[in-house]
Amino acid sequence: MGVALPSPHLNYSNVQSELSAQRHDSNLSYAYSLDDAVDSPKSLTSPSKSPFNESPMRVKREIVAPPGKLGIIIDTSSQGPIVHSVKSGSVLAGLVFEGDLIIALDEENTSEWTAHNLTKLVASRSKCERAITVLSSVAI
Repeated sequence: MGVALPSPHLNYSNVQSELSAQRHDSNLSYAYSLDDAVDSPKSLTSPSKSPFNESPMRVKREIVAPPGKLGIIIDTSSQGPIVHSVKSGSVLAGLVFEGDLIIALDEENTSEWTAHNLTKLVASRSKCERAITVLSSVAI
């Protein structure tokens, strides 16, 4: 005669819900406009639009940005500050592209910075030219 042992009970639907909620929370990021410099963050929750869904070959490029507003939106990613979008009329249009990682500003390593910190630094230097180093999947 065997002894019936209680089987562990795991409610898979609850586990799936928790995992889904954790994935959803980890996909949140914050975008900052370099036009506004220190504007409030806007939550971005659409991971399907992330340029990191593929792993493109990236080329390192340095761009000299003129004084003033740059017209790009920077986001925080797991790989560092990333160009979320380039506004129409931006002085960097055709030089910086959506998905470019910003790895340095005036030779200061920014690869582990948040979008907020990078935006503050860019804004503080807005009266002079700035050297922006990016890793880009777009060859020009």
